[in-house]
Amino acid sequence: MSYRYNTMNIALEKPLFITLLAAIATYVVARAAMLPLTHDEASTMFNHVPRLLVDTLFYQKEANPNNHILNTLGAKICVGLFGWGQLAVRLPVLTGLFLYMWAAYWLIQKITSQFWVRLFALLVLFGNPYLLDFFGLARGYGLAIGLMLMAIWRMVQFLENNAGKTLRNAFIFAGLAVYANFTLLIFFAPFAALSLFSAWQLNPARRVFWAKARPAILTLGIFAALWYLPLTRLSKDREIIIWANTGSFMDTIKMLVTSSTRAHAYVGEQTATILSWAAILFTLISLVFAVIIWKRSEWKFAADPRVWFGALFVGVVISNFLQVNISHTPFLQARLAQFYYPLFALQLAAVAAWLWDYFQRKAFLFMIPVFALLLLNNVRCLNLRDAYEWWFDSGTFVVLDFIKTTYQQEGRTAPFKLDGGRGPLNSLGYHIEKAPDGYDKFAKITPYSGDKEKRDSDFFYATSGEDNQLMSADYEIVLTVPGTTFHLFRRKKT
Repeated sequence: MSYRYNTMNIALEKPLFITLLAAIATYVVARAAMLPLTHDEASTMFNHVPRLLVDTLFYQKEANPNNHILNTLGAKICVGLFGWGQLAVRLPVLTGLFLYMWAAYWLIQKITSQFWVRLFALLVLFGNPYLLDFFGLARGYGLAIGLMLMAIWRMVQFLENNAGKTLRNAFIFAGLAVYANFTLLIFFAPFAALSLFSAWQLNPARRVFWAKARPAILTLGIFAALWYLPLTRLSKDREIIIWANTGSFMDTIKMLVTSSTRAHAYVGEQTATILSWAAILFTLISLVFAVIIWKRSEWKFAADPRVWFGALFVGVVISNFLQVNISHTPFLQARLAQFYYPLFALQLAAVAAWLWDYFQRKAFLFMIPVFALLLLNNVRCLNLRDAYEWWFDSGTFVVLDFIKTTYQQEGRTAPFKLDGGRGPLNSLGYHIEKAPDGYDKFAKITPYSGDKEKRDSDFFYATSGEDNQLMSADYEIVLTVPGTTFHLFRRKKT
C-alpha cells in the first residue's frame, strides 16, 4: 500500500501521539491512586491474595470467578514488595494499560500510513471510558485486554515477517490473556485457529509449516495443561451460571453500550438500543468490506492484515455463541463484554483506512461523526470520583475522614464501631484493615448484620434506600456524601 504522506504530519505524529497516550495514562493512574478500592477489588485482596501460590494457580480450595489468576499473582507480588496501598495492588492492571498502549501505538502503524486515519485509530482504541475504568481497577479485565491486544499486534507482525518466534510470542500473550481472565477463551480459540491457518497460507509446504508453527503449538499445549484444573473446577461454580441474567447477544451489546455511556440518554430512553443497532449495522458493513478486499487479495490474510481483524471478530462472536450453547452459561455481562470493544475499535479503524484508500479525504465524513460522538461521551463520563460498576464505593474516604475528624474532636481513645450495607463494607474494611492509611486507629468494622435489631455499631453507612429504611430510631444522619444520596448514620446519644 502506498499513500501520499504530508511531511508536516510525519514530524507532528510521534510527539502528538505520545502526548495523547501520556494524558490517558495520567488520567488512569490518577484514578488508580485516588479512588478507594471497590467491593470486588477488596474481595480479591481479602480472599484470594493471601492464599498459597498453588491454590491461586489451580483453585485448590475455592474455584471462584473473582480470582482472576494472573491479576491475583501480580497483586501478591506487589503486596510483598510495596505493601497494601491502593496504587500498589493496582500495579498489575496498570501493566495491562501500558501493554495496551504499546500494542495500540504499533498496530495503527500497520493499519495505514495516513496521519489522520492513524490519529482516528488511536482515539477510537482509547475512546471508551468504561474500558478506562477497568485499566485502573485491581481486577483481571484490564490486564487481559492489554495482553489480548499485544497478541493481536504480534500476529500482525507474523503476517509480515513469517517468523516462528513471532507466532510463538503471539500465542504466549494470548495464553496469558486467558490466565488474566478465563472469559478470553472465546478469543483464544478463534485466535489460535486463524493464526495457524494464516501460518499455513504463508507456508503451504508441510515441513516448513511445522517448523514455523511448532513453537506456537507447543505453547498452546502448555497453556492447555495449566488451564485444565482451574477450568474444570471453575465450571462447577454456580456463580458462572447465576451471576448475570443475560439472555441474548443483543442484551450483551446493550449492556456494554449502557456501561460505556454511563447510561446517558443522548437520544432519549432508547439510546442504548439505537447505538447497539448502529454498532451491529456498522459491523455488518465492515465485514462486507473485509470479504471483498479479502477476495481481491486472493484470500490471503497477509496481503491485508486489516481483513484478519474482521475474521477474528467474527470468530470471537461465533465462539461466544458456542460457549453459551455448549456450557449453558449466559451471554456476557457488560464487564466481560468489554473484551469486544478493542476488536470493534479495530474494525472502525480498518474501515476508515479502506475509505481513505478509495475516497481519500471523503473518509472524514465517516471519521468526524464517530470522533465527535466519542469525544462527547468521554467528556461527560470521565471523572476522578467513582467506577461505574461500583458507584456505591465512591464515598469511602469521605466517610472514613469524617469518622477520623469526629474521633479527634471528641478526644476518643477507642476506635468507633462501623457497620454498613453489604455493598460498601468491603471497601471500608479494606481501607481500615489492610491499607496503610491509618484509619484502623479511628474505626473498626462490625460484622454485617441484616437484622436491624442486632445492630450496636456507633456508625452505620447506607448507600441505598433499603438500608435507610432498615435503620432504627436509635440512629440519625450525621453526613451525606456530596453528590450522592449516601448517608452516614450515628447512634443517638442517650
